[in-house]
This record gives sequence, structure tokens and C-alpha cells, in this order.
Amino acid sequence: MAQKLVDEGEAAFPLVFLDGAIYRSGKFIEMKELAALLNIGISIQREEE
Repeated sequence: MAQKLVDEGEAAFPLVFLDGAIYRSGKFIEMKELAALLNIGISIQREEE
């Protein structure tokens, strides 16, 4: 189930996390795009098989 993260005192806009993507204002935003929007570096490590 999606979790809405809305804090009237802190959040500038509501975010809904859906299976590794974020739904905001009628658009899906991938985590990489979100990181770029927030200007943060997110490193994702995956095990090579």
C-alpha cells in the first residue's frame, strides 16, 4: 500500500511512494530523477551475479 508522506508544517508538496517510484502532481518520478531534483547523490549498490 502506498504511503503518503504529508507534513503540513514541513513538506513543500505531498509525496506518494509506489514501488521505488514517487507519484507527485499527477506524474511518476523515478528515484534517480528525484535525486537530481533534490541535487543529492544516491548510490545504489547491486550484487553482480
